[in-house]
Order: sequence, then C-alpha cells, then structure tokens
Amino acid sequence: MIKFNLFNIFTPKPLQLFKPVQFHHYNGRYYIDRLPARFENGTGLLTAYVTDSERSCRTEFKSQKNKKLGYHDYKLLVNCGFLEGDYIEVDKHVRNKGIGEVLKLASLIEMKKNNLDKMTLYSLPQAIKFHAKFGFVPDINSTAPIPLILSEIKETNLFKDLSAQASGLLDSISAEFINYNNLEKVNNFLTQYINRCISENKPVFNKKICMVLTKDRINSNADFYNNLFEKHGINFKV
Repeated sequence: MIKFNLFNIFTPKPLQLFKPVQFHHYNGRYYIDRLPARFENGTGLLTAYVTDSERSCRTEFKSQKNKKLGYHDYKLLVNCGFLEGDYIEVDKHVRNKGIGEVLKLASLIEMKKNNLDKMTLYSLPQAIKFHAKFGFVPDINSTAPIPLILSEIKETNLFKDLSAQASGLLDSISAEFINYNNLEKVNNFLTQYINRCISENKPVFNKKICMVLTKDRINSNADFYNNLFEKHGINFKV
C-alpha cells in the first residue's frame, strides 16, 4: 500500500531567503521575478509586472499561502532616468511589520538594475516621515505649496527656532519671485524640519510634497541600505 504524507502535499515549501535576485525583461525594462523577503511576521514573495501601459507597473508582496500583503504601483521612466513612485498599500492586518520597507527596497533594486538616476514620489502627509527615514528628501519644484507649508510651520510653532526660520523664508519669498536658489533653501529647510519631527516624534505639516531619492544619496549611504537588505533576507547590495 502506498502511503501519502498529506502534510507534505499541502504545506508549501519554506521560501529560501538570500537567493540571487532574478529578473524578467520586458520592453527594455527589468522587473523583479519571485524574490523571497522577510518581514516581522514571516517570509513573503515579491513579484513585479506591467499593468496598464508599458511604463506602469506593480510590485506585489504575497505570503507563502499566496495572500496579498501589500503592493506598490509606480512607473519605470527609463528614457527620463527615474522611477516614479505612485501608491503603496499594505493590508491593514500586517501594517507596521516592515512590508512598506520591503516594497521600497524592491523599487531600489529595480532602480539600480535599470540604471536609473533617482526615485521620485508625491508623499501624503502621514507618509512623509516614513519616506524620510528611507532617505527621501523634499524636492518641491513648484512655488504653489510653499507659502502654505511655511505658514503652517510658523503658526503651529512646534519648534521656536524653525518657526522663526519659516517666518523669515516667508518674508523673503513674498518679496520676490521664487527662483532656483529659493527653492533649494526651502527644500533644505523642510529636510531639517522633517528630521526634527522624526527625532522628537512630532507630526509634520498637513500638505503633500514631492520627495526624491537620488543615486548619489543611495551610494553615499550604502551601508544603511545594505543593512536593510540583510535585515529582510535579500541578497542585494547597492
């Protein structure tokens, strides 16, 4: 009589962490292909694919039982040299377990594999600190939101020194056109403000902002990202 071990038949094999990263290639772009990664509750599988156009794509992170844990929609703009992040969603039952971080690392892998110069996104207020911890910095390139953000920082007055700086920036930009140098000053100031909010566990402002992570910033902070890859069981280095 032949005996079957039903446990072995219906139990999926454990995913192997630190496997070499595999890609599939489509229309001049490289996408992650079935990459195991670790999160706080266990191990899942990353897979990326094209969605509604040749530039638009999604990375999904699923459990070993094929349950969707989270996804990231984005665009690989290879002709422009950057990855444009759009939307990250993590299942409410597994939030704050490192899944958002895993999805960001997947984007970094595809950015490097496709030889792109930067990763950009338009962050909701509640996600600004998450992106800043990952290395993104403000990249406001339009004058419209600046007075609103600076006014909020000034009026909220969480930090007296930074509120005074916001007031000074408001005075300077109201008197003249906001040129490149002024934009750079504002972005540097907002970086300082966000980092202070992170270190003192305070909320940031209630406005969406553009943020960017450049290849140079990644390379200069390589140890930080490589430690994250190690933490999540991913065989990749920047």
